[in-house]
Amino acid sequence: MANHFQSDPSLTLGIKLPPYFYAAQFEEVVQGLLEFSHPGSGDAAVAQNAFAFLTCTNTLGSSLMFPEQTRSVPSSEAQRSYALSTPLGGLAGEAIHSLSLGNVYSFAQLLSGSERAEQSGIAVPLSTSLKSIKIIGVGGVTTPDAVDRMRRAGASVVGCATLLGKEGVCAFEILSGSIEGRTR
Repeated sequence: MANHFQSDPSLTLGIKLPPYFYAAQFEEVVQGLLEFSHPGSGDAAVAQNAFAFLTCTNTLGSSLMFPEQTRSVPSSEAQRSYALSTPLGGLAGEAIHSLSLGNVYSFAQLLSGSERAEQSGIAVPLSTSLKSIKIIGVGGVTTPDAVDRMRRAGASVVGCATLLGKEGVCAFEILSGSIEGRTR
């Protein structure tokens, strides 16, 4: 991939990451990203990385819900064993928001080379190429406050799949604060 990026710098590469839980996991991802760094070319060579963005976080797998755990169970589905058509799926939405914020924050600190990353005990050799990687914060963004939290955690861009699925394109008005109280 790095070779393709070097031959075509207009190529935009990114990775949607699973949720991570331990400092060593974050360090391992950053070390892997460093393998895709290369020195820039020209007189003012600046190190570059093949990846332009990280999306934090994907769903948390092996989650199970029973019908009575959902907000409303249509009578035709009340006899089903599970809330969804398959027993196991990915935990998403508001239930994963705090974990997503922690992942966004941890990667933002590591990629920026912040002193806070060092203070938290994360010791990763940093490359200037990592500073240009942007973070897309996703996971439980259903209110304007959630957007603000993602930004404060370090997201450059914020996604809202759960709310978009529930509300359609009105989700963007809700998150911008144009429509109040329509998230439930």
